[in-house]
Amino acid sequence: MLRRRLSTILVSMILACAATAPAVARAGPATDIIEKFNGALMEVMQKADSLQFRGRYETIEPYVRSIFDLDFMARFSVGRHWKTLDENQRVKLVDAFSRLTIATYADRFNDYSGESFEIETEASAPRDTKVVHTSIVKSDGDKVAINYLMRPLASATNGTGWAVIDIFLKGRFSELARRRSEYVSVLKREGFEGLLRAIDRKVRKIEQLDK
Repeated sequence: MLRRRLSTILVSMILACAATAPAVARAGPATDIIEKFNGALMEVMQKADSLQFRGRYETIEPYVRSIFDLDFMARFSVGRHWKTLDENQRVKLVDAFSRLTIATYADRFNDYSGESFEIETEASAPRDTKVVHTSIVKSDGDKVAINYLMRPLASATNGTGWAVIDIFLKGRFSELARRRSEYVSVLKREGFEGLLRAIDRKVRKIEQLDK
């Protein structure tokens, strides 16, 4: 039942994010969160050289932990296998997933060449979710869409009650769906400990690239 419900939610997310965004932005609480996050990303981009990887990681970390529903995202990433994990394993998975998410942002936003962020709209989506359509605008005017799917979350610590549950790169490609495909494959081949090792290797590789 859990697997079916989560799969339905993800399909709804993809369909919602594939919709064309209106040209004029409509502000809302979900947008406020992403504006603050974009501000943090701009800071690490502009100070990338002096911060280095560890500094970028530490700057971004509190934002990711407060605005991303990392528990949900980690649970979804392993699908039905979540039910087979004990509490200790679940804690380890959420921790590893969180560290990789933060490290990925610290790696992707590691330089500044005149880019800016633009929020286009906050749109309603299925199951009481919202999609915040954003773009990173390059110095030549070219735009790359980064859309955030968000849901209301009573336990959110960011003061608005909204949390990110997926990111759509270029407006189409679900980061969560990609990780689920990868993680489930590793679990089948190497088991839970193999998955943790694979995630840790990714984090270490990202950190080494900055040295």
